[in-house]
Amino acid sequence: MPHRKFILALVALAGCSATPPGSAGTGLFGEWGGDHIALTISDVGAAIESDCAHGRIDVPFTIDAAGAFALSGVWTPEHGGPVRQDEVETALPARYSGKVEGRVLTLSIEIASPAAHLGPFTLQKGRAPNLLKCL
Repeated sequence: MPHRKFILALVALAGCSATPPGSAGTGLFGEWGGDHIALTISDVGAAIESDCAHGRIDVPFTIDAAGAFALSGVWTPEHGGPVRQDEVETALPARYSGKVEGRVLTLSIEIASPAAHLGPFTLQKGRAPNLLKCL
C-alpha cells in the first residue's frame, strides 16, 4: 500500500500549476492587439509595436496577484521613409505598466527622456492590431 500513497501524491502534484507565483504563465504568451499597438509576450519578455515606434521588454513578463505589472524595457522611435543602412536606432529607457484582466490587457508606456507618457492602450488576446505605420 505505500506505493498507492506515492502514486496518489504524484497524481495530486500533476494537477498543480508549474507556473511560479508572479509569472505570466503560458496563458499570457502570444499575440495581443489593439488600436495603434501590438504586444507579443514570450517566456523571455515581450515585443511591442506601435504606429511609429517599437519597444521591448527583456525580462520575463511578470504580474502580481491582482494582474498588475510594471516592467522596464526600451522604446525606439521610428520615422517615415526608408531606413538607411548606416542608421543607428535610439533605444530609450522605458517603463511598461498596466493590468491584465482575463483576455484584456491595459498598457501604459512611460519614457523618461525626453519625457513622454503613451497610452493607456487596451489590447485583447488574439486580436489583430490596428497599426498605421508612419509614412
